[in-house]
Order: sequence, then structure tokens, then C-alpha cells
Amino acid sequence: MQPLYSVSPDKYSEKNLINSVRDIFSDCFPTTVPGAAGEAAEELVTWAKFETLRLTPKSVHNETLVLLLGTNRGMSIWSFAHNGVASLLYARISPFIISAKLLPEPSNCLVDYFDEARPLIATSQEQAHCKWVIHFASLATGATEVCYATNSCVSSLEANQRFVLVCRVDSITVLSAHTLLELFTVGSK
Repeated sequence: MQPLYSVSPDKYSEKNLINSVRDIFSDCFPTTVPGAAGEAAEELVTWAKFETLRLTPKSVHNETLVLLLGTNRGMSIWSFAHNGVASLLYARISPFIISAKLLPEPSNCLVDYFDEARPLIATSQEQAHCKWVIHFASLATGATEVCYATNSCVSSLEANQRFVLVCRVDSITVLSAHTLLELFTVGSK
């Protein structure tokens, strides 16, 4: 069972939201000492972003505002309930994850091949020297549904109801939101 962390339920404002995030950082991550070796050099937050987890009739989560945290040891997704409680929805322990994107539900004009696994998150990381991997994982089960590999650096991931974009330094690859299969690549391949 995931631990629950209390975040003071103050009137919603940008300042209170940032204070809540600061509290999560201090509660969930050990104190780090810059330049220290061994156990003293713990988990370091390398990126953070807010996203909206869209509610659907089959959603297993009832929270909408989520915080994606990337660290030197992986990434985690925290949700914020209206009563001020933050809870861990998903965690992936893995070498340095560069970016992550919650995938919206695809438009319902076509068959969704990942209907049972949704909501999905896409994460990109460097697997080995000059080898990048994008994992598409289910927030409902935690299982990796699809992996996509590339030889060039992935700079970001973007998505809408029809497409998932894998933005690399030399090209952009467009995937179908329904099948997660490559449709085409713009730029050098």
C-alpha cells in the first residue's frame, strides 16, 4: 500500500500549490548533500511538471491534478485530492528518465487497442550510449505495454487524442494514439 502524505488544504492559489510541492519534496525525498559520495548522495529531483489526468467512466483514479517528478533514480506520479492529501499513483525505478507524458484517451472514432490498460504514461530514457527507449506503461496495472527504441536523443514527448509525438534532436516520429504504432517520421531517420 502506498503511503499517504498530508498537504495542508488551504485556499487554492499558485503559491499554496508550490508550497505543497515543496512539502512533498521534503517529505518524500531524503536530504541530499551536494558532492557527497555513497549513501549521503541520495535521490535528486531533475525535473518536475504538472499535468491533468482526465477522468473517464472507467478511471481507477479520481484525482485530476498530478505532479510528475523525474529523479536521478526514476520517476513518480503524485496526485492531489481536494482535501489536500497527496498520494503516489505510479513509480518507475530506472536510470535517468528524460521526460514523461500522460497520454489522453484517444478519440473514440477508432478501436482503442489499449482500452483496458488506460490511462497510459510514456517515459523516455537513455538505455545505453546513443540508444533511447520510450516505455508506454499502464497507470492501472503498472505494466509496460509497448517499448519504442531509437538511436537519437529524445528531447520530449507530446500527445493528443489522435497522435503521440516522439520529438528527437534530428526528427519527429508520429505514432497512432490508438495503436502506438509508428505512422511516419519527419526529418532524418
